[in-house]
Amino acid sequence: MAESSDAPAASGGAGPAALQPDVHRIALAGFVIVNVLTPLDGSGVGFLQSFLATAQQVFPVVRASPVETDVAPGATRNVLLVAAASAGALPRVAWPEVGWGPAGRPLIDVHAPVEYLQAKVFWEGLAWR
Repeated sequence: MAESSDAPAASGGAGPAALQPDVHRIALAGFVIVNVLTPLDGSGVGFLQSFLATAQQVFPVVRASPVETDVAPGATRNVLLVAAASAGALPRVAWPEVGWGPAGRPLIDVHAPVEYLQAKVFWEGLAWR
């Protein structure tokens, strides 16, 4: 990820405003990767869906790819969210996608129930396989 010397500092807030400084930090050919622990099925997917909705307000291209695909859909796994300014900036890798897109409200300072959404992953149990 290439950095610009005049890039603003990260805001520390939630939502698109928190991601906006990252847009200025990456070069047009750069990308951002965020690792999210989530199942791909059940109520635990809410955080990833909201995070996708948030990222899509800032980055024109957003993908979510599970690291492992040979586990039960309700099992917790690492999912990589990859965001870029253009499709050409994405890594040229045939990564699988989660099979669904953003849903729910984007995360913003006044509505960022991160702990609640992530708690759903733990309430259902951390089933790793």
